[in-house]
Amino acid sequence: MGGEVRIVVADDHRMVRKAWQLLLSAKQQYTVVGQAANGAEVLQLLQTMRADLVLMDLDMPVMNGFDATEQIKKRYPWIKVIGLTQQKESGYIKKLFALGASAYLTKNASDEELFEALEHVLDEKRYLSREVSDVLSKSLLTPPSEGSADQVFMGLSAREIEIVKLIASGHTTLQISNTLHLSIKTIESHRRNIFKKLQVKNVAQMIGKVKDRIV
Repeated sequence: MGGEVRIVVADDHRMVRKAWQLLLSAKQQYTVVGQAANGAEVLQLLQTMRADLVLMDLDMPVMNGFDATEQIKKRYPWIKVIGLTQQKESGYIKKLFALGASAYLTKNASDEELFEALEHVLDEKRYLSREVSDVLSKSLLTPPSEGSADQVFMGLSAREIEIVKLIASGHTTLQISNTLHLSIKTIESHRRNIFKKLQVKNVAQMIGKVKDRIV
């Protein structure tokens, strides 16, 4: 893609968004045209502005990066999405690529790797973070077998599965927040999403639905 590349950055931490904007501004061809604190805000921005690419944090409240990516690719299939997260599980990566994202980067990636990913994506190629590519490349090429964890928890992200297991083992919201180094607000948002996806109304129903599937 030649010329200016218009980018929206999405992360629930304002300082992280500012850091991305500062980094991208160092390259003349990249212009940050909008910032969002969650997936719903990304979709609102895209209704009123033209963008070529979204740098998308996957763990956000209100609407996470997976759901936002799915909606973006349905409404604006030409927009590229690069997912950024701390997670390295194969289920996370497979799900994001299945939704139409073009790249998966861990937040430990260097500045140079981010720009390398941008170049690949804009050249119509997919990019997988170096930190996980060696470990997961084989897994990504192998479809999940029937009854595997990926299929059992098909509707849940890797982070949501982690939270389900912690809730089922008796952890409180505060304890989960401390364990995962996420805000209480984020944990509560994940909890609401879990209940919605599993179609349950409380913890007891949730545990009853997954008790035979949690390893």
